Amino acid sequence: MEIHVCIHTHNASMKHEYTNFVDTVREDCSGARKSLQLIKHINNISDAVDFLFPSHVLDDPTTCLQHAFLSPRNVFVDEFNDIMLDALPGDYESYFSSNTLQ
Repeated sequence: MEIHVCIHTHNASMKHEYTNFVDTVREDCSGARKSLQLIKHINNISDAVDFLFPSHVLDDPTTCLQHAFLSPRNVFVDEFNDIMLDALPGDYESYFSSNTLQ
């Protein structure tokens, strides 16, 4: 598995550069190669957790809302969610929903 993460910064010029990069990739259908210098490569999901949600972020729910793990495959999201639930303090409960009434 390969994991790539955006280098998060509070530097306004870097945010603008990253936004331009995402816009270019999203709108380009030519198949041209793009530089991935703004993307950091991580080899395992544990490093992704540490990068995206360090302890000071986990301690602040509002800050957590500004971070995200995106994956093209649900199997990686499920694994990531399990790791994140284990990292949070306290117990958690699962709630199930249905779109029909019985």
